[in-house]
Amino acid sequence: MQRFEKKYCLLNINSYNMKKLPYLLFLLLIPWWGCRKDVKNAPGSGPATQTVGDLQFILETTDMNDNVQSVFKQGENFKLKLLIKNNSAQNITLCHCFLTQHPELLTVYAAEKITIPTKYGQQNIEPNDSVGRPWRGAGGVYIAPVTFVFPHSISEYSLPWSAPDTTVHYWAPYPIQYQAFSVLQNAPLPAGEYYTKFNFVYAEKSVKLKYYFQIQ
Repeated sequence: MQRFEKKYCLLNINSYNMKKLPYLLFLLLIPWWGCRKDVKNAPGSGPATQTVGDLQFILETTDMNDNVQSVFKQGENFKLKLLIKNNSAQNITLCHCFLTQHPELLTVYAAEKITIPTKYGQQNIEPNDSVGRPWRGAGGVYIAPVTFVFPHSISEYSLPWSAPDTTVHYWAPYPIQYQAFSVLQNAPLPAGEYYTKFNFVYAEKSVKLKYYFQIQ
């Protein structure tokens, strides 16, 4: 009888734990989801921003006159911008690297299925696939690379989607200007919803920006 009671008790405990298991898993996953969450804007709204310490990261698009804008007419050229603002009175080292080595910098992705006409027919771009970026490479001095931001200033990485003149030098970052992009004359984007993103780690914290814009 004593053995039966112990076994019965064990079965009840296991049954209780099994009922609680989904709830416990949910609680464990909450912080994991929080770590992976992108900071993003709603289409038609302002920039996507995130602040880490004294640095504010800003991702946006503008018209060719540098006015912030996230909805463009089909065929209209626009600029992609990453801004890094130093809100302190100290010079801040962002990383011992050049952001122009970052593979996703100012890259554009489809937020929905996009059909792009080509001279061979049509090309379907699936959601989250890259549709390209406005630069091919960047020159500069590669000895002991470092990216820093001056006190109370903004470092700006900005390029037009389609460069009117590929012989013009677009320096990065502005106003420091120690590297020059090799820019591209991309074809205008077809109508649809797109985004650009910036994933980075600064001060051991994750920067995850995603900025949506539309071509109408």
